[in-house]
Amino acid sequence: MIIKIHGVKGGSGKTTISKYLFYYFRKKERKRVSLHSVEEIVKCDNPEIIILDNVNLTIKNGNIEWKLFVTDPQSLELSLNYVKKDDDFIIVNKVSPFPCEQNEIIKKVYKFRSVLVPFNGKLFYDEYDELAEPTLNRLAENLLGLRKDRLIVPFQQ
Repeated sequence: MIIKIHGVKGGSGKTTISKYLFYYFRKKERKRVSLHSVEEIVKCDNPEIIILDNVNLTIKNGNIEWKLFVTDPQSLELSLNYVKKDDDFIIVNKVSPFPCEQNEIIKKVYKFRSVLVPFNGKLFYDEYDELAEPTLNRLAENLLGLRKDRLIVPFQQ
């Protein structure tokens, strides 16, 4: 499985989400995972999952299965101009914990499979070991085919 994570703006959380999914698949699901990003490359032999963090890379004998478009609330309007129909999920990172503000975002992304990720200090400080962000755990389960959510929001079962 190849997962491409991209977006139009720096600082929206593409690398954070890439690393989180990397640790989730490796630690929780015990998968062989490779991560390719501008900052680092973590390779493994015969990876079951390859995560491309904002890089264009041709993978021999591989097709991109999932395209994840990452933005933040401040760039959402701009980002919606660049989201393509073949993007599988739009991920709005660092959303407010207030339901009224989340509802405003949901109105803008209702056409897409969407994930609203709240600001999480542990992720901000690269603390992935606990896998403590339920919205990203649910996203990972969707990518593995264990769920078929259309909308993933904070504090939802």
